[in-house]
Amino acid sequence: MSTFVEALAEALRRAGEYNRLVELRPAAVLWPDERREWEPLVPLLRQELPLLSLGPYDPEAGTGPALWLRCMIARTLPEPSLPGGTPIVYLPGHSARELRAMDNCPRGLEALTELQYRGETWARPDGNDWSPPTFLEDSDVGLGVELRGDDATREACRAALPRLAHLSVEELTDNAPWKVRDFQALLLPESPAGAVSIEALIAGGESERVEFKSTAFYDVKGKGARNKEMTGVIVCAIAGFLNGDGGTLLIGVDDDGSVLGLDHDWKALQPVERTRDRYQLKLRDRVSTELGHVAGAYVSFGFHRIGEAEVCVVAVAPANAPVFRKIDGGMEEFHVRQGNRRLNLKMSDAVSYIRGHWPAGGAQ
Repeated sequence: MSTFVEALAEALRRAGEYNRLVELRPAAVLWPDERREWEPLVPLLRQELPLLSLGPYDPEAGTGPALWLRCMIARTLPEPSLPGGTPIVYLPGHSARELRAMDNCPRGLEALTELQYRGETWARPDGNDWSPPTFLEDSDVGLGVELRGDDATREACRAALPRLAHLSVEELTDNAPWKVRDFQALLLPESPAGAVSIEALIAGGESERVEFKSTAFYDVKGKGARNKEMTGVIVCAIAGFLNGDGGTLLIGVDDDGSVLGLDHDWKALQPVERTRDRYQLKLRDRVSTELGHVAGAYVSFGFHRIGEAEVCVVAVAPANAPVFRKIDGGMEEFHVRQGNRRLNLKMSDAVSYIRGHWPAGGAQ
């Protein structure tokens, strides 16, 4: 039985199919995603599909500006070569509606709009973008899995997407209809009795699989300004869980378990950034930059309210290969979780740890 992400890959692959007897091969399949909801799964999908993304120039990650994408689609560049099949072009931050509005097309997208006439656009029949909830529910293109129709359920579905991706279609179907608490449970570590609540995690204190951080952007001990080093600490904590058995990072909780909420972080961000989507996107971008694009597929971001305060819940699954953090000057760090502490191992110790934790070795 296939998993959610395998079914998604097959749906994208089918969008590029054509009748060789009467049709020309589509130049590309354009995949718009205005809310960037699918972004965590793109690194996983690139292992299965000839997938490219609109974004900063990074050939190894398969991202680049529109003109570079056009050259890659035409297969006129040597680096890196695309696997066979119709190229799929992921368009984070852009909607199917923008593609159709050629007269008012955003800058940076113009060179790709004509591909909708020589290719296909992976969008819903009503012209809107596919989202994780609509793909789950749809019985023609998607999986036909029933969800509760409220906004909270759909938001929880989006937050749990990296965990959801690895569930089998059979499991998704058997547990339908999916509700808010079902998706939220995917963000929580398991105990012998089942998923543990956020309140129980906080009451239990920090451990090998639980860590608290007061903020992700605001420097509490400094002058109160935004400090990128705060975000770096979050990335290191995530790396430690990736290189261990996974875990849950709670942002907005002090070391002693006091719930602080995210008010300090909101103050450190620009007004336009003070939304849940922007908050997790900024963290996810930093994770991808420093830990690699594949690492993001193991990390889910959600939000949970405790009284008047809200905390960010970062659920991290164990990575299937070692994850190194890239730092300035081309150097790398290797973080692990040991008890309720995080360690940055020197290289000789890292090699020994890797051999024991991943017998086959390898790296992200």
